[in-house]
Amino acid sequence: MYEWVVLGAFAVSVLVGAGLGLATARTRPSDRTLVTLLPAAAVMLLVGVAAEVLFAPFQPWNDARLAPAAAWLRGWRLYYGVNEGPMLGLMYPPLAALAWVPAVLAPTPSAAVLAGACLAMGYLLGPVLATLALDARRRGVPARWSAAVALVFALLTLHVEAFTQAAYWVHADAPALGLATVAVAWTYLRPGAAAVPAVAAVLAVLTKQVTVPLLAALPLAALVFDGRRAALRSAGWLVAAATAAAVATVTLLDARALWLNVVTLPAAHPWKTAVLAALVTAWKDLLRDATGLVVALAAATAALAAVAPTPRAWLGHVRAHRWLMWVLVAAAMVPTATLGLVKVGANMNSAAYAQLFLAVAVHLALLEALALPPLATPARAAVLAAIAVLGVRTGPRLVDTPALAARFAANPERLAFAYAQAHPGTVHFPFQPLVPLMAEGRAAHFSDGVYQRVLAGMPVSADHLRAGLPSGLALVAHWGRPDFSRSYLRDYTETVAIAELPGFVVLRRPGTAR
Repeated sequence: MYEWVVLGAFAVSVLVGAGLGLATARTRPSDRTLVTLLPAAAVMLLVGVAAEVLFAPFQPWNDARLAPAAAWLRGWRLYYGVNEGPMLGLMYPPLAALAWVPAVLAPTPSAAVLAGACLAMGYLLGPVLATLALDARRRGVPARWSAAVALVFALLTLHVEAFTQAAYWVHADAPALGLATVAVAWTYLRPGAAAVPAVAAVLAVLTKQVTVPLLAALPLAALVFDGRRAALRSAGWLVAAATAAAVATVTLLDARALWLNVVTLPAAHPWKTAVLAALVTAWKDLLRDATGLVVALAAATAALAAVAPTPRAWLGHVRAHRWLMWVLVAAAMVPTATLGLVKVGANMNSAAYAQLFLAVAVHLALLEALALPPLATPARAAVLAAIAVLGVRTGPRLVDTPALAARFAANPERLAFAYAQAHPGTVHFPFQPLVPLMAEGRAAHFSDGVYQRVLAGMPVSADHLRAGLPSGLALVAHWGRPDFSRSYLRDYTETVAIAELPGFVVLRRPGTAR
């Protein structure tokens, strides 16, 4: 059934596009092509986004990232010291957990994860798309071409790995990047503004440590683009906002436990390989999806420099193309994005902290080109080509999305929740700490939270481990395959088939009854 719904929607969009193309036969060829492509491309985007959201409950990290917020709502603290409290793996500042409180108000883990994926999308895409829309309006770019540029960015999030992880996974990245985007966008769109960018930047740092360079990048951007007075105002507001945030954080939270989890613990984690090899690999990861953006940015800069009436002095040229501010911020983010990629356990999401600002710069440059008559025609051609290429690359989602919808009812969050409710206090889901919180009101250790302590060389006592496990533990259930918890639940070695948990590897002590 789902296949026919998706294919039917796509077929209708193609017919609508063809009709719009015929209705605009007397307009410019580029406009006619755009209105022909837009309906089908929009449906492809919706199908692609639906696939990411429907996949969210099958990605166990999403469960784990929501657990600190759910635990906090139920009376647990966000941070604990050594051998204290549930080990839920929160190695980020407090807003990394609190940003997901709306999601964990849902009644079940499956619903919470779905809400989290939608929140992540809004946190990241909302500020970027708003920035593109506001810039297009002030430049006088026609609405259909403004929508097309926004569509290109949205489609890009489905195909650049760092963007996909940041925009659709529950993690600190979506709110941190969204707040960072607000800070840079406000500076970009409102020359001389300082208060809102400062508050947004400090909130971004309170969400993920990787955004710390933003505190230096904003005054530098203000200096380059708006002058010394704007830079001093920016620096002053940043100092005030950071001081207020520090006082509030230390007052409301356990400062020692916060420092242990947010600074000491991640700093103690080893690099993946030797320093030089790890750095080379990280830079390759940074450039892997960014090469096209860099080429597009270079082409846009050269074209705009050739036709736009700009001063000869380099500073005047830079200020005339204000979107270069986003390139400056992207460059400032490279060191911490690199550091996020070199540590054991790192993933491509860290690359988004440099790549996102570069991508926004490319799209803003495209809007400037669309507003300039000498460059409008090649800019339209570039937008149409991007929509066509990204639309074709999204094609497989026409098959993936119905398949995900068909098996959604058997997602691991739903299965684990039902089993935990039916058998309270007897089963441990090491990689799904949200399940016992919602099913039993019990905070259990997250296996990766234990792993983080071990990786950092911090002792985890046997009593502390036992405190985060069910009192009547009989079964340990892993979605897909066993994880690090096997190293501290060594007695659970016998595999048992549980009809209510298809897809899980369920272990028990040898010789014990179910």
